[in-house]
Amino acid sequence: MKNYNGRLTELRRKLNYHLTKLTGVDKDFYAALTQDDLLELKSAVADINNVLTFKATIAAAQWLGTHFQLNETAIQEVMDTVDGAKPNSNGFDIHINTPAIVAEVKSIVPVSNGMKFGQNQSDSIINDIRKLIIGKKSVPGTDAYIKILFILDLVERTDNAIKKLMESRNFKVSVAALGKEVCLLEDTAPVALDVNKVYIKRVRI
Repeated sequence: MKNYNGRLTELRRKLNYHLTKLTGVDKDFYAALTQDDLLELKSAVADINNVLTFKATIAAAQWLGTHFQLNETAIQEVMDTVDGAKPNSNGFDIHINTPAIVAEVKSIVPVSNGMKFGQNQSDSIINDIRKLIIGKKSVPGTDAYIKILFILDLVERTDNAIKKLMESRNFKVSVAALGKEVCLLEDTAPVALDVNKVYIKRVRI
């Protein structure tokens, strides 16, 4: 029977590296993990994306509060709504009535050493842009809304990936079919945003 210790050694190294980094304890965690331990760890890790998205959504809400100069009460209402939303709910990640804003938040990490988004990631971004334009059940019409897609900011990795995505033929064709311009929103002084565009904004947690 073929020996698969090479792959196992690499998996063991990675697991021990990350758990040592988190705990500050240098030991062979892999050797001590039972099947039940691995299953519990798998369950915990499955929630990491939800944690990242929640933190990114809070950061996006804070940015909106600053950019649109919302008062403390309005900001708190947005925060409370974000906090009360369930992961993968059907509504927009952020929905503000005054001013009218809908936003989606993505906590994705570019592949290929940060050079680009994978195919599924790109499709997911385009799908979120589509939803921002056509609306959802909770907001069936978004014509009068400012539309923003927030993406987790990993500095150069995110910059490279967004640039390649927006230059890709699939992105250009898909956006053209939706009839709206998609723009990258840089960190600048507050400016009036156009409801006829969709903005991509990087956000750090």
